[in-house]
Amino acid sequence: MLLLIGCFLLSYVIFVFITGSFQVYNSQAINTGELLTLIACVIYLAELLMAEQQVNFFSIPMFWITTGILIAVVGDFLYIALFDYILSNKLDPNGDIYGVISITLSDIEYSMVSIGLLSTFLWKKHK
Repeated sequence: MLLLIGCFLLSYVIFVFITGSFQVYNSQAINTGELLTLIACVIYLAELLMAEQQVNFFSIPMFWITTGILIAVVGDFLYIALFDYILSNKLDPNGDIYGVISITLSDIEYSMVSIGLLSTFLWKKHK
């Protein structure tokens, strides 16, 4: 996983030097970064599922945070993966659909992070 992250960072830095700017949109870099985030979240959740001892997922703050990030990344990944198609067919010319998707996914992600932080306090209180 660290090798993939290193390759991603190297390719992104090379892209920035080729274009000369951070402000040039690169859907491939965004898709690659979101795919790596998705892989990391799935690996973490798979490790939780394969744990030898019984685990109460709802009491683990990282479960909530990882699930929130996973939901947000999947939604963004699907939209960005179809972004070239959306642009070429003028399906979202004003960005209204992306705005609704982005706000909804952010609300879900931050709600899950909040639940994770609250479960931290509840979990420490019961120990």
